[in-house]
Amino acid sequence: MMKLFVADDEEIIRAGIRNCIEKRADIFTICGEAEDGEMALPLIQELRPDILIADVRMPFMDGLDLAALVKRAMPWVHIIIVSGHDEFEYAQKALNVGVDAYILKPVNSPKLLEVLTEVAERIEKEKKTYLDMEESLKRDELETTILREHFLSELVVGAVGLNEALQAAQRHKVSLISKKYVVCQAALSGFAAGDEPARIRLVGNHVFGERTDCIWFLQSNDQMVFIVKGEHETAVREAAYETAQILRHEMKRYLSMDVSVGIGSIVDRIGELAKSYADARSVFGSGLVFQGSKIIGSDDLKLDRLSGKQMLSLNVPLGEQLRHASQKDLPQILESYFQEVSDESLDSHLLRYYLLTDLIVTASRLTQEKGEMQKLISENPRQVFELAASLEDSRSFSLELLTEMISLRSASSTIPYGQEIRSAREYIDAHYSDPDISLHTVAKEVGFSPSHFSAIFSQETGGTFIEYLTKCRVEAAKTMLQDKKNKLHEIAPAIGYNDPHYFSYVFKKNTGVSPKEFRNNL
Repeated sequence: MMKLFVADDEEIIRAGIRNCIEKRADIFTICGEAEDGEMALPLIQELRPDILIADVRMPFMDGLDLAALVKRAMPWVHIIIVSGHDEFEYAQKALNVGVDAYILKPVNSPKLLEVLTEVAERIEKEKKTYLDMEESLKRDELETTILREHFLSELVVGAVGLNEALQAAQRHKVSLISKKYVVCQAALSGFAAGDEPARIRLVGNHVFGERTDCIWFLQSNDQMVFIVKGEHETAVREAAYETAQILRHEMKRYLSMDVSVGIGSIVDRIGELAKSYADARSVFGSGLVFQGSKIIGSDDLKLDRLSGKQMLSLNVPLGEQLRHASQKDLPQILESYFQEVSDESLDSHLLRYYLLTDLIVTASRLTQEKGEMQKLISENPRQVFELAASLEDSRSFSLELLTEMISLRSASSTIPYGQEIRSAREYIDAHYSDPDISLHTVAKEVGFSPSHFSAIFSQETGGTFIEYLTKCRVEAAKTMLQDKKNKLHEIAPAIGYNDPHYFSYVFKKNTGVSPKEFRNNL
């Protein structure tokens, strides 16, 4: 199914395109609309359509400027420009931007469907071409690529000195100099043995090929690394999240691979790339990324956890130590926990009993906080008392108990932004009726960049920002439709849609019936 986005300031044109697309609903679906380029851009970044249909002249940002920005950020999007002006200047600019078709108004359905079909065929052919290009990688080119990848692999682990790195970078035509860097590691799942590395490199070239702010390489058959460079920390971080989303999209599109990305810390020097890389890798040791395809920054983890050693040195309560502990922290936590009860006296036996009881209750509570309501073990006092008979048995049991707790916690782990996501949802719930609400406004409200917010919101809620906003609006419409005092034409603006026709289209797309049919069926 090809996803289309329509940007046109004339409602009658948008309605005509919707009606046209409904005739080929087996191939095309409209994922979103906007009445000017400025409103369209953030929606396109969120919805990631296959094809953009844009009017050449719109307020605030015209179709050609929009097309240029979309092509730069999402090169896979194919673009059709609709214009009421048969002027060479517009057509030449469209050609320079890289649009697929330039259609003059008035647009009739047969012509539009013909152009869309041609573009859809081009997209499918493009996919096949990329996947059939292995033979174009000549042996000498492959050897050069492998040598470059070896150098970059050594660079990110800190095995290359600065002077040697600069000389090797010049030799391999890699531009290293920048003010800020962040290293990202991508784990590729669904990998098959054989010739997949060549295909992955081809898609990698497709994603990164023309970018001067990224250095990428295939580290192993199922691991890719990319370094994002830039002038400012905020811009580099935003570019890292945006690039990670593009990589996930294209790997899924061309190779049906799921990709999880760990984003390292921002560093200032080439010599600190190893630190950023280590931070990116730490994400994969957190247990967060293995619950599906995700993008997680190392800073996300730092907000939620201290190491066991740090917590012990700060006298952090047991519950907080266990809440954030990893498997490797457990021996040190238990050594400190049982350090006062090492002898075999009756007093020590009783104290171990109380310590074990407290440990069991704390672990059970923390497990229940994660949504797992079952008890980890029986809390039978006699059983616990017998376990406390010796320090060795107490520690052995405690290690087994806490290992299970961490396993259960990891199975339901989510990125540590629960409160921010709740705040975002509450903001959307309260402001869905505002026609100007957007991904950017909500991201700003909860203190994230748009790309970072888009990544964590979709991962935590299981749907995109637009899908959640649409759900809120459709549910509100259902409620209003139950009261027949509410006129149909009044409901659209009341829930955030300026265009009643577009509201009807969205409502039917999400419920299967029109607003009128929904009311008649009550």
